[in-house]
Amino acid sequence: MNDLQIRINKITQILVSESSKQDKALLSLQAFSGLEITHFSQKRMKHFYKYMFAINAITSYYPRIIVDNNYNSLSDAHLNEILKNVQQLCLKLLID
Repeated sequence: MNDLQIRINKITQILVSESSKQDKALLSLQAFSGLEITHFSQKRMKHFYKYMFAINAITSYYPRIIVDNNYNSLSDAHLNEILKNVQQLCLKLLID
């Protein structure tokens, strides 16, 4: 199993856990930290940037997240959107 598959498995476990939405968002995004993407195909890279851009667009409304990783201030709708984007990104990375 390669690094990407290991990370996606970890993220899947996080997303199905009993953790709060805030913890799921934080931990799943942290699991992408340090991922080597230079070897990604053009299609995989496009998906990666598309979903990360969508997540960044949401978190840009909450400048304190960058400073202290506090996802408690996010609205429920934004948390759901982040988690949806993480799930879709994982799926796209696996099938491409």
